[in-house]
Amino acid sequence: MAYRHSTDGVHLPALSLSPTKPHHFQNTCIWKNMLKELSMVMVDMESLHEIMFACVGTVTEIEANADTFYATAGATSGALGELASTIRQEVEGLEEAMRLSRIVTRLQMQEASLRTNLVQAKHKRDHDMGVAFVAPATAASGWCY
Repeated sequence: MAYRHSTDGVHLPALSLSPTKPHHFQNTCIWKNMLKELSMVMVDMESLHEIMFACVGTVTEIEANADTFYATAGATSGALGELASTIRQEVEGLEEAMRLSRIVTRLQMQEASLRTNLVQAKHKRDHDMGVAFVAPATAASGWCY
């Protein structure tokens, strides 16, 4: 059987048409309908091919965005970890400052008590020796001026 080549790349059997044979006309109509459906299928395949390429492009873009997101999230997570560590160190420093403040307050109270005792002892000694007593001026912190 001889084949003819169509412009869309499909090989079809060559048809010899005879006006005296009606089945040839019927076969021609069938072939024309098949060609029309085949061209529609090819157009649909081309559309499907374009859609698939568009989907691949979209998925590639999503992947790039996800990579960017994860890189940013990783950097943010690292920065938050450093911030948490800094806050912990600040809290520890504040706790140490509070502890030292309590010690300083206790020492200041002891100093004030010792100064009072010293002044009283000096006053008693001076009184026992008959010397007039003049109290030194003291500030609220317990320091003498």
